[in-house]
Amino acid sequence: HPALKKLAFLEFDALLKTYSNEKDAKLREAKFSALCFAAVPCALLGQTFDDEGKLLDDGLSFIKDPAVRKAVSAEIGFIGACEGPGVNAITGGKIDYSHFRVRGHYTHTPLLGCYFRAMIWYGTVTFPLDARPVEGAVVADTFRSAGIMASWDSVNGVIERLVGRSDDLGPRE
Repeated sequence: HPALKKLAFLEFDALLKTYSNEKDAKLREAKFSALCFAAVPCALLGQTFDDEGKLLDDGLSFIKDPAVRKAVSAEIGFIGACEGPGVNAITGGKIDYSHFRVRGHYTHTPLLGCYFRAMIWYGTVTFPLDARPVEGAVVADTFRSAGIMASWDSVNGVIERLVGRSDDLGPRE
């Protein structure tokens, strides 16, 4: 959880900086979507709960831009509902939100559930290369920022040791 949270916030902070400084309207729009994409796992990993598992903080307080907050809040709602197939408003891709239903040992604590949902986000939500290549390139390019690729390697290395190399494109590809 701490390593994934570090990665998520490094990515978000880097994207926020590039989004805030972008003057070109088309690139700014692509960077907005990339920023929203990066904010979702930050929000999931920032949620806090009481001893009974009741949600105390939705994890959205770090988002200052109202448009980003609105988009991310909507996604968090869809993820929490786990209601099945839909279209992701941030990426435009089809997604089965039922995959976010926490299961297995991840049900033991809210912290594990947050980790599970953030990993599902990273593992299933993408910018389709045929429809949103600029957004995908913006996200991938962000990993060249200081510390982000090393943080990715830390998280991904554990996954590779447990289940093997991914056959999907990652930030290096």
